[in-house]
Amino acid sequence: MNARLIAHVLLAAAVLGAAAPATPPAKPAPAPKTAAATATPAAGKPPAPQGQALPGTPVDLAGREQVDASVPSKYRDEAASAQVEGAKLQQEDFAVWVASNALVQSGLRAPGTATGWLATPQDALARTWKVSFTAKNGEHTVVYADIDVDLTKPPPKVQMAARGKGRELSADERILVRDRDIVSAHKEWLRCADDYNYSASIRQGKKGRETVIRALPARHDDKLYLLGGFHEFVTPEKGGKMKHFQQTNTCLELTLPPHGTGFVVSHLRSNTPTLFHVFANLSYERPVYVKIGSRTWKVDGGRITLLDKNSVKSLKTEAPPAH
Repeated sequence: MNARLIAHVLLAAAVLGAAAPATPPAKPAPAPKTAAATATPAAGKPPAPQGQALPGTPVDLAGREQVDASVPSKYRDEAASAQVEGAKLQQEDFAVWVASNALVQSGLRAPGTATGWLATPQDALARTWKVSFTAKNGEHTVVYADIDVDLTKPPPKVQMAARGKGRELSADERILVRDRDIVSAHKEWLRCADDYNYSASIRQGKKGRETVIRALPARHDDKLYLLGGFHEFVTPEKGGKMKHFQQTNTCLELTLPPHGTGFVVSHLRSNTPTLFHVFANLSYERPVYVKIGSRTWKVDGGRITLLDKNSVKSLKTEAPPAH
């Protein structure tokens, strides 16, 4: 995609070092010579599984519902939800990454065709997770491994239970696997990666329980930052039309210039940055500036703030190379 098309459909630019935040991040990154992650994993991170880019570190969900004073009152609920759900998605992504690493190292084989996983938080702050890996043999789906992941403090603690020929799915697991696989098989939504990861959960909606399937483009090259192709699908448990939220109109695979520190993107589909902007910020450990209409928002450390005009003018940007 050439740079002009990116700028026309979805503005995307790298933020240069001069615009780095005055307050250093909680976990400072080394000055990058390239956009690649450091060769040595950060403390508490196991070695990356082959083919998987190193994800961001676990975060603390405590206080994520608290919104910065710069956010207008009419947008505070949206911002709070994005901060909480984006941070929880980061926790889930890291827990699944750790569990997948443990599964690969165990050498356990699926009794049939491996079809993915279900990840469920085991506490309110999403510090502990149960990751259940699923497989399909004919029309029958089972869980062939349950892996408990504790992210309370580094390094992560892992406990694996192999299920032999597989255990039966619970009632909720059957619902989640059904809707996850429906989304996965559907070919008409914008895909920005060869592989996708799926977050599947059940929540209480206005009209009863509903499933929430979030589709995340898998990142295999740590020199590329994926900022397009994120989706959310919500389906009433009792049946009905699936609601689809598509984050972007086009795909963006971006690299950072030598002095780049973050990204600026334009956004058309909500009034505030979304949970996927928060997730990208936490996963890539880079600030994301989101232009929505006349406003410019900053997402950093998983927190959303609205920038004033002077802060916006101070941003120095550079169009990333086309891919």
